[in-house]
Parts: sequence; structure tokens; C-alpha cells
Amino acid sequence: MFALAAVLLAAASPAPAPLPVPSSSTGPDRPPIPPTRDAVLGYRLQPGIGESIRARVSLQSGAKTLRLDLPDLTYMLATPATHSLVMVVPLERTTVDLPWSDGPQMLFLLDDAARYTRKGDSTVAGQKCTVFDVQQGAKQATVCVSPEGLVLRHQSTDDTGRRNLVEAYAVQLGGTTDAEFKLPSGFERLQPSLPPLLPGPR
Repeated sequence: MFALAAVLLAAASPAPAPLPVPSSSTGPDRPPIPPTRDAVLGYRLQPGIGESIRARVSLQSGAKTLRLDLPDLTYMLATPATHSLVMVVPLERTTVDLPWSDGPQMLFLLDDAARYTRKGDSTVAGQKCTVFDVQQGAKQATVCVSPEGLVLRHQSTDDTGRRNLVEAYAVQLGGTTDAEFKLPSGFERLQPSLPPLLPGPR
């Protein structure tokens, strides 16, 4: 499970970090922030180094919890309002608290404080989306965002010139339940103990 987490974090490291609770904003030169619809999306994640993986993301409209399901049956729950990022390991009946900063949730959430430059329109997974260059401080990325505020494509380049790509291949509006965004009861809660696998941006 930690190898998969490392792949996600490697892809996430150049991305801008979301604020605790983004305010609703939209306009011709800005994407909707936060998402306006519940949704379930399938993503392909190709980091600049390492193998690609597929992941499933379920999110609630507004600045609520995002769930990231990984191929090894583990999943992460990310809550912007509290900066809580927890990995759930059902097979071991444990949860692991992870650092919010530079976590993989940053691949699927937008920051209301970032600067957006509209570049045009595109289509991803059969869905229309608007392409924006995103900059926050020294961090840059290009995203394609649906009218509902869903990040359908996220492209960035790390400091070695490697390109990271996250792209949706399936999009379903709705289809979420409150129960899937809650931590399971009766699991042992651990603290992170793998700093080498959780690198921040250089």
C-alpha cells in the first residue's frame, strides 16, 4: 500500500495546495471552486517516474470530504475543512494519519487562492472541460475542469523535467453516499512512520 501512496505523492508534489475551506467562486476566467456536484471518477495516474496506476475518486459537492480508492483495496479520506488526510487499510483494520501538505488529494482539488489563466477548451472522458494554467507561488500546473468543477486532467512537471499526468477515463455525476466518506469504527488508528515514502516538493 505504501508503494502506491508513494506513486500518488510523487505525482502530487508539484501541484498547488488547496486552502482549508475554499469559498465558492466562478467566472469565465476561473473554474468553479469547490465542485458543485457529487461525483465518482476513474483516473489514470502516470507519474514522471514509476508505473501508472488507476484510482477511483468519490467527492462531495462543496468543500467536503474526498475519497480516493487505490487498487490494493486501501483508500484515503481527505477533508479540506480540517486538513485531515487518513489512509484506511481494511484488510488490517487500521487507519494511518498522513500529513495534509502535498498529499494526493491535491491532484483532484483546486485552490481558490491560486491564479488561473484560461487557455481554451477540451474534452476528457467524453466530458467538456476548460483548460487553465494554474500558478501558486513557484508551483505550476495545467488542469482541465468540467462545468461542475471536476478536475478531469492535471498535468505538471517536476524539478527534473519529468511530466506527471492525471486524467479521468470515466465520470459519473452523483452516485455517492454519506457512509463512504466516514471513517470505519473499531479500526486501530496509527501515526505515519514512513517519511521516505512521503516526499514533499523540492
